[in-house]
Amino acid sequence: MGGNRMTDIRRLVSPMRPIYVEDGLTIRFPHRCADFVEGVEIGLLVASLSTGAPRIVCCLSPEVLEQATSLAARMGYQKVHESPAGEWTRLAFRFGSARPTLKLVHSHPEHRRVSG
Repeated sequence: MGGNRMTDIRRLVSPMRPIYVEDGLTIRFPHRCADFVEGVEIGLLVASLSTGAPRIVCCLSPEVLEQATSLAARMGYQKVHESPAGEWTRLAFRFGSARPTLKLVHSHPEHRRVSG
């Protein structure tokens, strides 16, 4: 860095990017670098995964998606859903193997069971 000291500092510090905690609740850490913000996001995910809940849904920034998916897999979770949610991506993880949900579908409508 060789320019104005204030300009150099601003380059190191990310804008106050919000961190998703839960629906309707985000937090911001002013004057913190992007690495710090990403670490908080991963820390929140680890705390959720360590509960052993059968299903975890979270919103993460695009910068941590790969690390989050890898970490979840190491903790026994499978990613079962991913969709954009504004500036975040909403992920759903399920503990254990991800088995498809099966639904019985008749190939011929006339085979529908009629109760009566």
